[in-house]
Amino acid sequence: MPSKSDVEFGDLAIARGYATRERVDQCLTAQADLERAWRRPSTLDRVMLNKGVLSQARIEELQAAQGRKICLCPVCDTKINIVNIATGKRVRCPKCDRRRIVPIGFFPEYLLTEEEVQVTQTLSGLACAGQFHDIAGFEVQRELGRGASGVVYKARQLSLDRTVALKVLTGNILANPEELKRFFREARAGMKLNHENVVRTIDVGETNGLHWISMEYIEGMTMRQLLTKHGELSSTSAVGHGIQVARALDHAHSLGIIHRDIKPANLLVQKDGLLKVTDLGLAKNLREAGMSGITADGMAIGTPNYMCPEQVMDARSVDHRADIYSLGATLYHAVTGVVPFASKNVLEIATKVLNEKLPSPRTIIPTVPESLCAVIERMTKKDAAERYATPAEALAALEKVREEIGSA
Repeated sequence: MPSKSDVEFGDLAIARGYATRERVDQCLTAQADLERAWRRPSTLDRVMLNKGVLSQARIEELQAAQGRKICLCPVCDTKINIVNIATGKRVRCPKCDRRRIVPIGFFPEYLLTEEEVQVTQTLSGLACAGQFHDIAGFEVQRELGRGASGVVYKARQLSLDRTVALKVLTGNILANPEELKRFFREARAGMKLNHENVVRTIDVGETNGLHWISMEYIEGMTMRQLLTKHGELSSTSAVGHGIQVARALDHAHSLGIIHRDIKPANLLVQKDGLLKVTDLGLAKNLREAGMSGITADGMAIGTPNYMCPEQVMDARSVDHRADIYSLGATLYHAVTGVVPFASKNVLEIATKVLNEKLPSPRTIIPTVPESLCAVIERMTKKDAAERYATPAEALAALEKVREEIGSA
């Protein structure tokens, strides 16, 4: 059932002539579907923005009329109204009792930690003072997104007058010299990649204590955003995207590079359909890392829902078949609209990854071709030896499915 505030928001949008009852009901249904799939809360205003029903300006207007602005606790996903709380002030989550900081900007999804605020303020200050402009040769324009390892900004590289994506590291990595070494080593490994389905790494550096990496800027949406907007993709579209990911992995494999975090959020899709794999911050260069101890602690780096069993058990043991598994889990999500092994509890997700088999996509979407289900099943085998041996083999299997779908 939608919350009272969501119902009121929809009614207000209708009353002001910004949306029809039919469109609001469609968005409420999409919101419910998203919450079931992701097992985490959502809000009607976010859904209406993603679906293009309302603009940011109108959402701000309606939020102000309601006297609310919702942010999520990053620990427990509890919805918190921050409309009367000034930017930079602390707010306590009523559920988990953690204190977080109100972020800057429109539509902040999560409250921030101290480290995230410090990095954001430092970068903003450098940009405003012209220091980042002068030292690093970039003009920072706006934030694009943030994750566990850093904040990504849209910026202009002044020397070549081109737009780039600038990722600035945050979190525990900054306090660990070995992790910083790993970051720069893997960033350099990413610079060797030259393929149309890979986001190109341009440069890495450090400015006033900020460690950054500049990358090719892509106009488009992540596959996660596409799935949030549409629920699931057609089998034809999913296979086409999967083929492009497999081509990127085949190229990376030829250079001894493993991505280790293939997931919908790391796949960028342009308007013309060209897909690019991004975020090599978790990549492992086999030729350099074999004796380097980069993952000597055995930490299971990656996103649990798309992670293979051997990566859950020991990150040091993974090879390119981990990426094949993750591609299969991503394709499962793409054709069903359901996150693999969804749960809010990381340990529960890990337990499911180790012990449970993914159900056939046809149990959720009966129209998914059996041949595609078979490919996904083989990709996500618990035993790495039972998966496709190489990305090239997985690519050939997907291309065969595309031929069958096209001739059906």
